[in-house]
Amino acid sequence: MKTTHIALALLLVSPMLLAEDIKIENLPQSEIYENWLISRCIGKSTDSEKTKQDAFRSASAYLEFSKLPMDAFEQGEKTG
Repeated sequence: MKTTHIALALLLVSPMLLAEDIKIENLPQSEIYENWLISRCIGKSTDSEKTKQDAFRSASAYLEFSKLPMDAFEQGEKTG
């Protein structure tokens, strides 16, 4: 019975601890930029209005948390 409680507690706590590590604030700047670029490309290339909105909203969130200069995003916009 004790083992079951411990296993259940570990199953419930582990995802919460992992979720803390994948917060956007914890991502390296290079990954934030790459995710922004991918989101912009998806938004530009899809025919689905819902997917387009979601992709552009995601790109906006990545831009908000980035510490890179705006010039990097302007250059990325030109390549996309």
